Amino acid sequence: MLTRYRDVPEDYVYRLFYPAPVYVLSCALGKDEDALAAVWVTPLYLKPCKVGVVLSPERYSYSLIRRSKRYAINKLAFRYTSQMAFLGDVSKRFQTDKVEASGLHMVVGRNPGVRVIREADAVIECALSSTVEAGDHDILVGDVLAAYATADFDAIWSSEGHSYSSYLGSVGEAETTRRIFVSPEGEVRETRWPRSDAVAKRNRDHRAIEEAGLALKGMELHEAAKSVSSRTGIHYRESLVFLEEMRRQGLVHLGGRLLPSDFE
Repeated sequence: MLTRYRDVPEDYVYRLFYPAPVYVLSCALGKDEDALAAVWVTPLYLKPCKVGVVLSPERYSYSLIRRSKRYAINKLAFRYTSQMAFLGDVSKRFQTDKVEASGLHMVVGRNPGVRVIREADAVIECALSSTVEAGDHDILVGDVLAAYATADFDAIWSSEGHSYSSYLGSVGEAETTRRIFVSPEGEVRETRWPRSDAVAKRNRDHRAIEEAGLALKGMELHEAAKSVSSRTGIHYRESLVFLEEMRRQGLVHLGGRLLPSDFE
C-alpha cells in the first residue's frame, strides 16, 4: 500500500511544507534598520492575536528584534521576488546598505520603533512577547500591534488582484545556488546567489569562526566567542551567535548558551 513512497532525508523534511509564501521581516534599533526574507512564518493565536516567526540567532535581524522588541511582517507581490531573495541572501553585517541595494524602501510604521516595507501589500506590526529556543532556530512570538492591507484583501485575498511569491526551495551549493519561486498562476522565477563582496566575506568569516571554534571543546560559549574574536579579528557578537548556532547543531561542544543579557 505504501510502495509508491520514497523516504525523505531528515535534512529535507522541512521542504515538504513548500511551496510556502515568502514574507519580509523588517526591524530597527534606532537608525540601525534591517530586513530579510522569511518563509517560516505563521499565525499562532486568534485571541489574543499572536504570530510566530522562526529565525536563526545568527541572523543580523535576530539581534535587532531581540533588542528592540519590535518587528513587522510584510507581504509583497510576486514582482518583488528578486528583491526578496536578495534580502534573504545578503547580510547587513557585511553590506550596510543592504535594504537600499535591494531596491525596496523602509519607512516608519504606525507604532513606535516599527519599520515597514513601503512596497508591501500587507503589513503586520508586532511586539516581541517571548522567544522559544527550538533547535538551531528560535520561535519569535509576537503580539500583533496593527495589521493593514491593500484593497485586494477583504476578509480574504482577491484571487485576481493579489499575486504573491511562494518559495519552492534551492538547488546547488554555495555560488551555484539557485532559489526557485512560483506565483499562484504558476509562473516560475529563479534567482542566483549574489556574487558580491558581502556574501564572500560572510562565507570567509564563518569558515574562520568554524575552524577556530572546533578547537575549543569544552569551553564556555561566551569565553569561546571572546577567544575566537581575538584569534580571528571578527567581532565578538558575530562570533557569539555563530558559535551558538554551531553548538545547537552539535558541531561544537561548548558549555552555556545565549542569554537575554546578550541582547541588552
